[in-house]
Amino acid sequence: MLLSKGVLLESLQQNPFGILVAFSMLILPFWIVYDVLKKTDTFYHFYLKTESVIRKPKVALVLILLVILNWIWNLYKHL
Repeated sequence: MLLSKGVLLESLQQNPFGILVAFSMLILPFWIVYDVLKKTDTFYHFYLKTESVIRKPKVALVLILLVILNWIWNLYKHL
């Protein structure tokens, strides 16, 4: 809600992953529709490449640590 009101810093403090999710929810559906209309598979290739990067142990560990830190941050704020 804070992000939709244009309060970027407070939104980031409230939920750091919220901006990433909001961006994804705005961009990805248009990308998928574009692929369907153009009969291409750029989104699918992006997905496969992203998945191959995330499967690397070092990258996965960093992402897991970020999720844990986000949980700790929210618990600290009593959310």
